[in-house]
Parts: sequence; structure tokens; C-alpha cells
Amino acid sequence: MLSKDVELALAVLWREIAQEHFLRSLTIPEALAALEQRRDVADHLLAQIYREPAHSRCGDKAAFMLAHCRELLEAELAWLDRTISCLQSSIRAAP
Repeated sequence: MLSKDVELALAVLWREIAQEHFLRSLTIPEALAALEQRRDVADHLLAQIYREPAHSRCGDKAAFMLAHCRELLEAELAWLDRTISCLQSSIRAAP
């Protein structure tokens, strides 16, 4: 069973994913700030998942869900890191 904190945090994260289309309407500095904030949230959620008790039984549904969420958050963080780096580079390169 997942802790209530992790369940709530994951629900917030997934709700925010549906709202990411608004990034197109932001300036580069605004998008950078939003993505950095999102990175902080995703990093915090991943740390919470790592603190959850390990589920070793193969048929444990909570273990499958935690593994899935962990993989998604790790991928999200990798994407955020690449995107933030790209935006920072574009700001530095701007005249």
C-alpha cells in the first residue's frame, strides 16, 4: 500500500502533466522558471517513492505501480534536465 503522501503527490503530478501545453505561450525565461519548478516537484516525488518500503513479492500490485511511477519520474527528470539545459543555452546565446 502506498502512503497517502505519495498517492497525493502522484495525483498532483499527473494532473499537471495535462496542463503542460501552456509552455508554448510562455517566454523562454518564464518557461525555464516553470520547468525548474516542475523539476523540483518531480525530484521531491521521486525521493518520496524511494522512501517507500520495498515490495519484493512479484505479484504485489503496489510494487508494480511504484516501479512504473519511479520509471516515469526518472524519465521526466531526464527530459526536464535536457530541456532546461537547452533553454539555458538559448538564453546565453541570445544577443
